[in-house]
Amino acid sequence: MRKIESVLEREKKAQRNRLILSIIMLGILVLSTLGFGLIFAVNYGGGFNTGNNQQANSHGGMLNSNGVLNLGSQQYTLAYPKTQVGDVQVSLTKTISQLSGQTLYIAADNPAVVNELAQTLGRFAARAQEACYQKCDKDLPEKTCDDNLIVWRDSEENKVWEEGNCIFIEGDMRAVDALIYKMLGQ
Repeated sequence: MRKIESVLEREKKAQRNRLILSIIMLGILVLSTLGFGLIFAVNYGGGFNTGNNQQANSHGGMLNSNGVLNLGSQQYTLAYPKTQVGDVQVSLTKTISQLSGQTLYIAADNPAVVNELAQTLGRFAARAQEACYQKCDKDLPEKTCDDNLIVWRDSEENKVWEEGNCIFIEGDMRAVDALIYKMLGQ
């Protein structure tokens, strides 16, 4: 049999239960806020030293020692940090938003160049595909500057410029990375 409780005892018990529940809920709120702050700090470099050897750039992106550029929740694998491509001449008005919904064609004989451009800038296009600039002997579509085309040529001098819908890259991987930094707003 249960003990008969007075109204005062029932109210005291209910008040104690509400207090315990309030403390538990407050604890959950505090811990979830701390957890979110920690996740933000790790993913976005929120000012904490996370021990992953990263270099900060001017817009909050982080390039770690493995060559991965972190911008917000996106990661881009690049060969060079921005400090090593600053001397590359980039004359470009095209923005990353102009790639949206269109096919990005890449004309390059170097698989590393094709891969880096497709993996980074290709994320913003409907798709990225290898192509030839004008005529070629390969089994690839032949494109002109009427299409969204990036043309890479090996050269001693690193520079990037545009003509029509074409972006021309001359040089090595530093020129490729300079284009990517420019297109990503870095």
